[in-house]
Amino acid sequence: MGYLLVFLSYVVIGVSGYFGFMGVAFAEYAMQASGTEKPLAQNCMLMLGQTNIAGFIMRTIVFCLVFSSFPILNHFFRSGVLKIVYGGVSSEGDSRGTQSQLIPDRKFKIITAVIILIPLFITVVYPQIAGILGYVGSVGGLFIVYIMPVVTYLVKLKHQCDNPILNEAHDIQTNYLNKKLYQDE
Repeated sequence: MGYLLVFLSYVVIGVSGYFGFMGVAFAEYAMQASGTEKPLAQNCMLMLGQTNIAGFIMRTIVFCLVFSSFPILNHFFRSGVLKIVYGGVSSEGDSRGTQSQLIPDRKFKIITAVIILIPLFITVVYPQIAGILGYVGSVGGLFIVYIMPVVTYLVKLKHQCDNPILNEAHDIQTNYLNKKLYQDE
């Protein structure tokens, strides 16, 4: 359900932003900012007045987006940190883990608090969202474009070297499925 809410929030915000920048919704802000160097604000919600209905709707949708997506992102990030630090464990309150995999609930809460406080600290110290998104985008782009393909290929090569028989079976199955797929068309 959370994924659906996040998806719908992104769609509504994207469509609203597209039509909002095309229309007259930002005319009041544009008039005030015409004498400055930067006529567009880093945050488009700042461009809408406090009494603007479209601004209120957009702020409400962004609140719902953050409210529904933060727990999902926090869970994935916390799971990754726990996997790196403790080798894939869960908290005491989580019924999925076995007794040998559990960490104390106190440590789990401390890790969660640190994960929440680091972005909060960055936001308080450096509140310009465009700069933060620029840094995140450039680092993320570096990983996605240059590092991830190389790492993926190296992992594939490692599996080929470690398990040649399993790799051959995988290739046979892939060839069979591809042949079957093309014959069905």
